Amino acid sequence: MAVARAPEFAQRIRDHNETFTRFLSDPVFDADLAADEIEKAKMTLQSLVRMLPRPEKKSVKGVLKTIRGYENRRPSQGELRILYRRFIGVEEIIKDVQETKRWQR
Repeated sequence: MAVARAPEFAQRIRDHNETFTRFLSDPVFDADLAADEIEKAKMTLQSLVRMLPRPEKKSVKGVLKTIRGYENRRPSQGELRILYRRFIGVEEIIKDVQETKRWQR
């Protein structure tokens, strides 16, 4: 991964998670807005996966596969909560890759 881009991707993932959190805490869940945010998150992950080392790609591709399951329908709050948790894992993957690259220098 281009280490210079790692903080940018980490911030974008955090931004998506903050939006997911807002949707989950809102008493009136808007599945259409959630679907729009999931689509934006999918684009972020597709850009990210091309820059990751092979072992980490598999985890991120798993999240993309989960997202593809929501493509033809609106997600429920439970599904959004699962996606939120998986994005936390992606954020950790980015941190680990960034630290590994720094350590190797």
